[in-house]
Amino acid sequence: MYSSNSEILTLAFSVVLIFVILIVVATLPFYLLWNWIMPLFGLPNLSIIQSIGFLTLLNLLTLPYTYKNNK
Repeated sequence: MYSSNSEILTLAFSVVLIFVILIVVATLPFYLLWNWIMPLFGLPNLSIIQSIGFLTLLNLLTLPYTYKNNK
């Protein structure tokens, strides 16, 4: 399928780049809203990296608890 290592590296780099771009685009609305509204309440501005971390933390804390009992 792939004839050389450079093609594999190019594909891997492309996949990682697309993944990073999608994460930043998905985080951008939260980042912009936070930096627009929260300073009115005395909270600090966030960087885009902090916004990604904060959204990840919120998703981990608010996961729905679903347990399957296979009895």
